[in-house]
Amino acid sequence: MKREARIRPAGFYKVLGPEGLAALVAPQKTREDVALARKLCRGVREVLDLACGYGRIALPLASCGFHVEGLDLDAALVRRARREAKGLPLGYRVGDMRRLPYGNGSFDRVLCMWSGFQHMLTRADQRRCLREAVRVLRPGGRAYFEMTDGGTAAIEVRLRREGRGPGRRLAEWDLRGASIRCFLHNRATLAALLPLPGA
Repeated sequence: MKREARIRPAGFYKVLGPEGLAALVAPQKTREDVALARKLCRGVREVLDLACGYGRIALPLASCGFHVEGLDLDAALVRRARREAKGLPLGYRVGDMRRLPYGNGSFDRVLCMWSGFQHMLTRADQRRCLREAVRVLRPGGRAYFEMTDGGTAAIEVRLRREGRGPGRRLAEWDLRGASIRCFLHNRATLAALLPLPGA
């Protein structure tokens, strides 16, 4: 369980809670993300929303008729999402992206929006997550992971100055009195994760 403590940004979510986390996202960003998710899922039905949080993406997708499963490590966020999901084709579980509680070939799309993937601080855990996403996809399915571009000039300068860990890719951000760690990829570090052995 030590390993999960490194990954789970529990203090961040405990300080902010579902309402504080929701307040971090501008309504326009959510509208754009939902529009992108709908486009990525066009023509399919079964969608897995990883690090689903309070249902920011899953709820609107389910309202459009997609069957969505949401997974998040934080039980308080999942409880909030479940309260909002009345009557929608939507299920939620508390769980770990590195060990998905779904069978092989369960989904047409896997989405991981916002910063969920970046909370995994080791390449080994990132590969586990990606392998699991591939495992639960049906033939022809696709997975989409959103992340901060750690290759921008400003972020590269900051990582050279403040970054930690292998390649100085680990950063700590402070948001509204809460602190969270992220692994910020650039093109080279992301390419080094692939291809996935065993996927």
